[in-house]
Amino acid sequence: MSFLNFEKSSPFKKGDFSFRWIRKNNFYGFNENDEIKTILSNLPLNKSDMNKRKLFYDKFCLKIDKYKDQPHLIDPFLPEIIETLVNFLKKEIQLNEPSKLITDESSKYICHLVKIKGFKYIVQYLPHDITEFEQVLKLLQNNRDTNSWQTTFILLLWLSNICILPLDQNHHESSLESQINKVSENLLKSTIACLFTSDKCQDACAFLLAKFMSRRDLQTKVLPSSFDELISYMKDAKKSGDNIKLLGILKCIASIYKYGKREDLLRYTLPTLKNIVELDLLNSNMALVRKYYIKIIQRVGTTFFKVKIAKWRYERGSRSLMNNVKSETQNLNNVKKLENEEEDNEDEVPSEIEEIIEQLLSGLKDKDTIVRWSSAKGIGRITNRLSQDMADDILQSLLDLFTFVEDDSAWHGGCLAIAELGRRGLLLPKQLKAVVPIILRALVFDKKLGNYSLGRNVRDAACYVCWSFARAFDPDVIKPYVNQLAGALLIVSVFDREVNCRRAASAAFQENVGRQGQFPHGIDILTKCDYYAVGQIQNCFLDLAIYIAG
Repeated sequence: MSFLNFEKSSPFKKGDFSFRWIRKNNFYGFNENDEIKTILSNLPLNKSDMNKRKLFYDKFCLKIDKYKDQPHLIDPFLPEIIETLVNFLKKEIQLNEPSKLITDESSKYICHLVKIKGFKYIVQYLPHDITEFEQVLKLLQNNRDTNSWQTTFILLLWLSNICILPLDQNHHESSLESQINKVSENLLKSTIACLFTSDKCQDACAFLLAKFMSRRDLQTKVLPSSFDELISYMKDAKKSGDNIKLLGILKCIASIYKYGKREDLLRYTLPTLKNIVELDLLNSNMALVRKYYIKIIQRVGTTFFKVKIAKWRYERGSRSLMNNVKSETQNLNNVKKLENEEEDNEDEVPSEIEEIIEQLLSGLKDKDTIVRWSSAKGIGRITNRLSQDMADDILQSLLDLFTFVEDDSAWHGGCLAIAELGRRGLLLPKQLKAVVPIILRALVFDKKLGNYSLGRNVRDAACYVCWSFARAFDPDVIKPYVNQLAGALLIVSVFDREVNCRRAASAAFQENVGRQGQFPHGIDILTKCDYYAVGQIQNCFLDLAIYIAG
């Protein structure tokens, strides 16, 4: 759709703030492709002129950075862009003495695309050719002593694609086994040092090693020794106080539990859990160490159970917006009422689960948001594999966090965890009677400390809980609480002093209006109090509040 057509059909007027924001910050296609092609075609020609190289790279970054907020517009052109850059690398690795200048420049360009899209998206466009394994590994070994981390980063990602491919089968079984051992030893020896660096190579190395160790032909010999080695490195790093090295090991273990198969990792869960809990990493002074500790704890916990969805969970019969706004006689009422059904035979719950849940509940009180958010997701994933009685106990433990003895971190973590349970259908309708009053208190949580106050993160998370309720429950279930939720969300969306809380409340109100269809005067209020309108506090007090009151 052209911008001219957008102007004609848009509900915004040209003088509105909303219109100006949309016109300035939104695009409707990737219009820089021809210029990007020109820049890349000149890359080999500029290797003798440093000023031109820098000029073209800055121009490339400027063109790509325009689409940070809408990176999906670049997607159709990414394969061609990355293929051009990778071809430069391929030509160099074929040479006996590759040009470091070309490899570094090509890697810099790819790294900037990674910055926009993330390495897990970019890696799918890197080559998958087992014949290039030795050449790429050799280039990585030669590049290790240089200061060009971008080249190392891209080569590690490239190897992560190659290492999962079957090896050359033109060998007898004995020679193939020795080849696998040789390749694994060479790869681990060449890449393990990257795990202890403080740059992005650490993430790529953890990703590579996890992919490589998830191979089925490495489960009997390589994986056991590698796990022992990682645990040994982890203990040494904790003892010496080397947080960077410790973080790299934790990232690698977390990635192994993410990409490995449950049946392969099950025998390592108890030793991993025992060793990592003994290190008491939840009291580390580095937030990322605590975050990855929580990630490992939750993934070890889910490994104890087969992948399944709780049979007792609550499910909405329809998630269609059209069906939700129909009258009650036309609404689809095939909601599965599983609360009173007999539970099927559950898998035996290991005793270690209690320790894992305790660690995750402690993580909800952490001073850093990234740790609390990871803990909340872990509680949701593990609860999905437990019986209804155990889930009730977990919910009660979460509700115990909402006391005025606890600080804002505990309230925030508790809201995130309840939202996760609701979003996954693990919060049953009968439990809303206890949950809703607490969420209403969280929506106005404000704790004075000297000349400032705490609580905006709690109010924001409480809005997220209300948003999750709209998607999780049938209108008949939410109906008794509609007036309370609608009033509380409107108060926050108009009168809260923090813009992110006002916008979060507006978004939660919009979700409830669309999916529940029973918020009083919902459409009228929503049209006036949209995401952009609540962004200006003066407008909220002088215009929106008067409109709602009238």
